[in-house]
Amino acid sequence: MTEPSLLEPSIALAAYAEPLAANRRVLVFGSALASLSLQLLERGARSVHVCDPDAVRVAEASTRNRSTQISFSSLADSDLSVREGAFELALIDNLGAFDALSVLKVAKRAIGTRGAAVVACPNPEASFPLLKSSNPGATALDYYALYDAFCKGKLLPPGSHLSRQLSRFAMRLAGVPAEKSKRLFGIFG
Repeated sequence: MTEPSLLEPSIALAAYAEPLAANRRVLVFGSALASLSLQLLERGARSVHVCDPDAVRVAEASTRNRSTQISFSSLADSDLSVREGAFELALIDNLGAFDALSVLKVAKRAIGTRGAAVVACPNPEASFPLLKSSNPGATALDYYALYDAFCKGKLLPPGSHLSRQLSRFAMRLAGVPAEKSKRLFGIFG
């Protein structure tokens, strides 16, 4: 594959998923032309399979691909070919680009009971959204609906330190200025 010219916000996902992806099979839902698959291989993934809803991007990425560790398929094909527990990690780089519930269902089946999932989804309340919902007909999931869709596992609390750090890191990569916090009281500065 050719090297990307711009940094993508998904690099924050790759950094967060690094310990989860090490020597594991990773299923990525996202653009086949994005650099996320290469980033995961660089971080130690054994193999990466990318499911993209756009068949044209899949065909283009397949012709560019030079790695035997990366494979591509159309999202429609993946519903049939992914068996339960075939992957140890599922990574969705923008849940807003898909029909959220169906993709989460496929991801949950693909990772089985012992796998992990890393999901990035658009925040409709953000002043400067990093991810855009490119699927206008899709139903947006809030935090609790996302939790209910997966039922098991751990989700980062919306106000946790790690979720704020990942958000800041992605904002820097995207070139979006950080919002200033509005403190009600400033006793010590």
